[in-house]
Amino acid sequence: MLAIRGGATGQMSVGHRVAPRARLLLWTILSLLLHSLPTVVLADPNNLLLSGAIIGLHSTVHNRFVRMHSNGQMDASAVQSWSSFPSGWTWERFRVVDAGNGEVALHCPIHNRFVRMRDNVDMDYSAVRNWNELPSGWTWERFRVVDAGNGEIALHSPIHNRFVRMNDGADMDASGHQNYRDLPSG
Repeated sequence: MLAIRGGATGQMSVGHRVAPRARLLLWTILSLLLHSLPTVVLADPNNLLLSGAIIGLHSTVHNRFVRMHSNGQMDASAVQSWSSFPSGWTWERFRVVDAGNGEVALHCPIHNRFVRMRDNVDMDYSAVRNWNELPSGWTWERFRVVDAGNGEIALHSPIHNRFVRMNDGADMDASGHQNYRDLPSG
């Protein structure tokens, strides 16, 4: 599971008040590991991931944050509790960008790049691009937010029809082909 964490104080730093629902969800949990879920519904990304928010994504199973490494790959941080997100960590911070059509994109400010799912199931990052300049033709950088219940979410790539996940090797990759309505258990 991945918990979404805001700034050093635990609140998102986006220049406006944080929605009470978002605080109650503890900035939600991102289920990249695809754990048991009785039902799956398409979530409204504005209720789960607020556009403009700076977030961190934490795997509760691996106790690591998702990060954008300088080597071009998406991987996992060192072991770190979600409740003590280091203020100096910059590779683990992402801005939520409204990508249209109910989809979001995740932009890492320090690298000035977007998270993307490649067609070979690897997770890496885009060419340098400002957060507010997501090209309409970039499809690998767009994700559907799926409500996984219990304050958890999963990210689904519509173009590849796969879910994002953190694997046991502390690396980020993609699931097998899965419709967003068929989030697998386990």
